[in-house]
Amino acid sequence: MAEQFSADVYAIQAHTTARVAGRYATGMFGRRVPPHIVFALSLLLAVLCAWWAVMAWRSGSLIWAGVAGVLAVWLAVDAVRSYGWAQEKKRREAEKRRQNHPDLK
Repeated sequence: MAEQFSADVYAIQAHTTARVAGRYATGMFGRRVPPHIVFALSLLLAVLCAWWAVMAWRSGSLIWAGVAGVLAVWLAVDAVRSYGWAQEKKRREAEKRRQNHPDLK
């Protein structure tokens, strides 16, 4: 009885994880946002948040400077990650091209 219960729980967890992973793999409207767009927007927002943090620091509002600084770092890390995704996508496409057309360089 306990073995069947744990197997059922495992199956439910696996199904839920796969469903959630599928939602993260595609965007809100069923399509994935291209990495170069994520990179550009994240970088732009990181620069704006960094500017906001500096302005808040200069005006003496340390709490808002901290919030803006954390957001700037978060968005900068996101930009770096999306740049890595774009590079990985280019590598995969080049490898696929090499496999399909070995005579091309």
